[in-house]
Amino acid sequence: MKRIAALVLALFSAGAFAQTYPSKPIRIVVPYAAGGTSDILARQIGLFGEGNDSPGLFGIGPRPELLGEPVDGLVAATDDGATFESYGTSDYDPASPLAPVRVYGRIHGAPPGQDVAIAVNGRIVAVTRSFSHDGETLVTAVTPEDAYRPGTNNVRLFVVEGSGDATTLAELPPAS
Repeated sequence: MKRIAALVLALFSAGAFAQTYPSKPIRIVVPYAAGGTSDILARQIGLFGEGNDSPGLFGIGPRPELLGEPVDGLVAATDDGATFESYGTSDYDPASPLAPVRVYGRIHGAPPGQDVAIAVNGRIVAVTRSFSHDGETLVTAVTPEDAYRPGTNNVRLFVVEGSGDATTLAELPPAS
């Protein structure tokens, strides 16, 4: 009798596992000042549901179809004057307890709200959106540790333009 009850319970509860989570928007309240680490982390979490899973990559954020793609075929030459000022490093020491997985900094000469692709060593490993804080355009993203090789890595940022087959990347060269 117990086996039959367990089987019936299992059959009728299977539908509960098929539900997607979350089924409605989640509101995140950050009890700290805007622009701090907590605020930036909350902004990244806010992008969580917009992507899909890609093996070896986080698969979250806008434009998940770009993850893992080489940048060479997508770069369009632009000279609009926008630049990126990095606040981090691209040096990686596997023996260190810290890895350079957070890419963050200021974009000069571009409005906030744009999709920004981050490439490490020629492949797109993250896509996020720029945002405004105190009148400045900022960007931050967490990248997978396995995208980095020992020593100095080539980290490049791009504004993503267009969609589908017409998607192009406009590089944000380092600020001088």
